[in-house]
Amino acid sequence: MVLDHWRSFRSPNVTVLMNRLHDKLLHEYTRTPDKTGFLCNASLCVNGIYEPPICRKHKRKMPCATLIADYPESTYNMLTTEIESLRLRVNVAWVGKRLEEYVTSALARNESIIFHNWKPNTLTTLSNVVHIAFPQCEDRALQDFQDNPENAKCEFEVVWSKLKDSVPDVYDIAQKISFKQEQYEQMLDLYKRESTRDRDYSDIACTFLTQNEHLLHEFVTGDLGDKPKLYIGGIFPVSGIYKRMSGVLTG
Repeated sequence: MVLDHWRSFRSPNVTVLMNRLHDKLLHEYTRTPDKTGFLCNASLCVNGIYEPPICRKHKRKMPCATLIADYPESTYNMLTTEIESLRLRVNVAWVGKRLEEYVTSALARNESIIFHNWKPNTLTTLSNVVHIAFPQCEDRALQDFQDNPENAKCEFEVVWSKLKDSVPDVYDIAQKISFKQEQYEQMLDLYKRESTRDRDYSDIACTFLTQNEHLLHEFVTGDLGDKPKLYIGGIFPVSGIYKRMSGVLTG
């Protein structure tokens, strides 16, 4: 059974294995901290859980998989659009800051679970999880362009276009900064250890660079900041009182 591809989640035989709507703790975690409402209060969320039409229709006979995510403010539109456009049999439960706690507890009990988070992070570095392959934005954009050119777009993080001309030294460093997979994992392990001591991101990042000082030499080269010397052969005024002095000759 293939579980690392999005098409698998169209099959009721697969999605029934990932159904977690029976879990009382999950329903508790979907509530707001003050217990007066749910993290997801959108019209399509029922008791804090988003259910696409296909899941509502066959809810009793063929349960859908339950995807665990953090906050609907940052993922609701993306996840619901992806689920509906690909016709996936997947519900979504948002559990906020309890995401890591809930997922790691389920994995410790050897339970089947799917979750959404950014990669790399402290959850995706676990050895017993796999990445589910989804269509690349560029591939989908080509199809969207053929259907409707106005809807064809992919969003990427880029450097401010004027940075190269305005602050070339910063641009040069930004171009050279890159990390290998093991360095990302090292950063995340450091974060897991140090965040329990109430240290902020800046302090932890500083510790990482202190422990990996060789990276600074890769990002900041020796010639960065070296400026060529300019020799001024003369200054020639074109206006004001200095223009009329005897030492200034008309060219």
